[in-house]
Amino acid sequence: MCTLTYLPHPGGFVMASSRDESRHRGGVGLPVQDPALRACYPVDERSGGTWLLTSADGYSLNLLNGAHRAHPPGGPYRHSRGLVPLLFAKAGGLRSFLEGFDPTGLEPFTLVIIGHQKPTVTELVWTGSDLEQMERDPGLPRIWSSATLYDADMRRQREVWFHQALDRTEGGMPEERLLRFHQSGGEGLASPDRTIRMARPGGLETVCLATVVHNDREWRLHMHDLVNDAQRTVRMIG
Repeated sequence: MCTLTYLPHPGGFVMASSRDESRHRGGVGLPVQDPALRACYPVDERSGGTWLLTSADGYSLNLLNGAHRAHPPGGPYRHSRGLVPLLFAKAGGLRSFLEGFDPTGLEPFTLVIIGHQKPTVTELVWTGSDLEQMERDPGLPRIWSSATLYDADMRRQREVWFHQALDRTEGGMPEERLLRFHQSGGEGLASPDRTIRMARPGGLETVCLATVVHNDREWRLHMHDLVNDAQRTVRMIG
């Protein structure tokens, strides 16, 4: 929900997501397969929604809190932002989602959509007043950090760490490289409240890591609950 990385490679891609949240918010269920939505996703037990979803209809989604910059507290909101990925999956694709989706009354968010078969990277950014759509180069690695937790300077610093990590010579599969970055990126360079795996006073911390691997050999979602040290891998078909 708060840090997302994307790494394309021949035949597919890997995306990795860190969820930075308060321990007091409640549990996060390990990934479930939803035959009605033809999708797999972890469940936020408080809202019933999710921040990450991968679908047999040919896309993977990640929701980040906030738009381009931190916004003042507001609300009450019409419903949780965590329902947005489920609404997208119910629509079945970007065009049909945009035709029927009304973000009015929702808290600002950024929804990243990774296309599977024809590689695409699309950002939908709801600022609270406008829904913006931006296409990114699917052939380039990328990192997103939530504007609600990281200001513009910190987001730029995280981009530097990310590209430095990719430039290093140590090997490993693409998933291993991203997970290594999500576990240790920024260590020794910033305080623990600003590193990729973060912890702040009051209980706000990185509570889980999730990855989606998609290529011509496999397609799977893996989630590691860091609070309870529980892991699950779901292999997808479709």
